[in-house]
Order: sequence, then structure tokens, then C-alpha cells
Amino acid sequence: MDINSTRYLYEILPEMLYVVDRNSTSTWTLNVRMSNSNLMLVYDGKAEFICNNNKFQASRGDLIYYKSGDIRKAHTYKDNLMKSFGVDFIYTCPVYIDNEWKFIDNDLPFSFTQKINDEYLFSKLIDNPTIFCPHKSNIPAI
Repeated sequence: MDINSTRYLYEILPEMLYVVDRNSTSTWTLNVRMSNSNLMLVYDGKAEFICNNNKFQASRGDLIYYKSGDIRKAHTYKDNLMKSFGVDFIYTCPVYIDNEWKFIDNDLPFSFTQKINDEYLFSKLIDNPTIFCPHKSNIPAI
């Protein structure tokens, strides 16, 4: 059984731990080893993100992904403060195989960075941040 197969992606059950609409201040930084997964969608401004010593300058439309165990560092720029949606989450992947339940440790199919170039998709994501966490209608703006 190939446990890293994308065929199990439809079996993933996520649990959102923290959801935020972040309006960064000039002193905003990150410097932590991740204990869960994290996605950040930058919708305005710029920030430098570092994942395990790989640097990336993010701007509008960039989706940043950190998996559990990654070393996450970031900072914004005083002259172009970043705004983003972020979500910390954990997930399990229970599958029924050979007459028994098994939990598959399946990696998500994200790289550290990807760009959302489709303007329609991007506008739907930023106009409706509850997509990140449908059961929470009051996402805090920080």
C-alpha cells in the first residue's frame, strides 16, 4: 500500500485550531518550529517567509504552507505591511483497508509556496474567509 498516494486525500479530516485575518504591524515576526500544519494566503503587502532555511518574498496571491516540524520564520516590511489569512490545523486520514481501519500519515500535496494566479479563485478566497473555517463566522482580525 502506497501511504503517500494522493488517492487518500479525499479521506482527510482536518481540524482547524486557529484562524486569523492578520493585518501585520511593522514589528510582526514569526520564529517557531511548527507543531501542526499552517496555510497563509497573502492578500496585500509583502513579507519574507523562511521555511527550513528556504527564503521566499511573498506578495498578493501567494499561498504559504508549513507542515508539522518545519522551522517557520517570517517578517513583513515597514513600508508595505502584509495582510493575510492564516489557519493552523491538524488532520487525520482514516481509511478502511483489508477489513480494518487504518490511519494513513499522508503528506498534503503543497509545496512551501505557490501562487494563485486565477483572479476569480483569489477573489472568492479573500471575499469569503470562512472558506478557511466554515464553522466559524467570526474570524478575528489581528
